[in-house]
Amino acid sequence: MLKFLLIDNGSIHTTALARLLPEAPEIIRFNSITQIDASQYDCIILSGSSELPLLGNEAAFEAELLVIKNTCLPIIGICFGTELIAHAFGGTLIDLGEKRKGVVDIVSTDNSGLLLEAERHFSVYEAHRFGIKVVPKELIVLAESTHGPEIIKHFSRPIWGLQFHPEHLSESTLGDEIFARILSHSLVRK
Repeated sequence: MLKFLLIDNGSIHTTALARLLPEAPEIIRFNSITQIDASQYDCIILSGSSELPLLGNEAAFEAELLVIKNTCLPIIGICFGTELIAHAFGGTLIDLGEKRKGVVDIVSTDNSGLLLEAERHFSVYEAHRFGIKVVPKELIVLAESTHGPEIIKHFSRPIWGLQFHPEHLSESTLGDEIFARILSHSLVRK
């Protein structure tokens, strides 16, 4: 049986995100992280956030940033979780000026077929005010939209970021399918 840790960054949709996992995860709040025994989990999921932006609140997320930097486990960040991943490796974020909310088309820049074999353009649901301005050298962009990078991956570690919300509108977008493929790929390579 696989064991998942879902770090809740203050998302109002943590339960919906947990339903995308093949097993019920252990859920902990970002401000409750003291020390994580990585050996007891197979994968860590970082949720979105409806509470605090990262910029100006970095100290509140210090323990989670250390988890991102130091664990060897697969990690998948969702929206805010992706911003944490970019920030942890030295990337910079940009305030988009307003919350971008709704279905957006993204374009795959990945030629491996990992995301979706035949699809280069697909729709996902996003709801965020911040985007990645500068992608750090440790990460590559696998998909983007007019708002910026939408899917990122660490060059050598099983760390992924989805700037969108795969737990929303799964019947009419492909976010949940992309999440499932990335999760499956991360667990196989573990």
